[in-house]
Amino acid sequence: MFFPLKFWSVPLTVAIFANSVNSLAMELPREAANAVAPKDCESVSRFPPLSPTIGNMSASQAEQYTVIDNALTRFYGNTIVTKNPDGSFTGPFGQLMYTTPTVVQNFINLNVGVAQNLPASENEACVLAILSVIKAPFAIYAHTILGQKAGFTLKQVKSMLAGKCPNDVTPRQAAAYKLAVKITNLRGPLDSASFDEAVSVLGLVGVEGITQQTAASLLAIIMLNVGDIGVPVNA
Repeated sequence: MFFPLKFWSVPLTVAIFANSVNSLAMELPREAANAVAPKDCESVSRFPPLSPTIGNMSASQAEQYTVIDNALTRFYGNTIVTKNPDGSFTGPFGQLMYTTPTVVQNFINLNVGVAQNLPASENEACVLAILSVIKAPFAIYAHTILGQKAGFTLKQVKSMLAGKCPNDVTPRQAAAYKLAVKITNLRGPLDSASFDEAVSVLGLVGVEGITQQTAASLLAIIMLNVGDIGVPVNA
């Protein structure tokens, strides 16, 4: 999310997106997310929807649909809306149906892999930082919910989406947010002062974790904006 923070370790072959959540977890009120996400863009993608209900998939796409569906059901459940009423996927997941099985599996593995590098709250701080720079309605909708799932309050989430890191987050969360903003705005090498400042709080492993999370999240956000994908109509 998109998509998606890891809250525990899971096999790479069955996990999906950077911010996975347990399907049995308590659902957060969607009204809170809808209040933050832009409402001028509904979940109508430039990529025509594909699903068993519509009956317009190739054999390869049918296999990809099953892989994505199983992963989304297991790790998102009802926490965010991952399907449209016609059974097609919301967010970047429907767009993934237009690529190869290898890319689909690698997308899954990449996102769940980078999500294991850091605590959920730091990963979410990173994604919210990116979304303060690059707007993507579906991602804002999803991560308003997932950010709260990771432990942030709605007020904190709104502040981070608006480009201001709250004063009442941890030093590591603040450092993750600040670094992700800088990486997202990069047009050349990261300056030494910013790198050293981030390392002093996060360590080299943490800095690399934020770097990987930012890169993976940007892939999903770019997909969302190329597809002009908005908030699910049934959210």
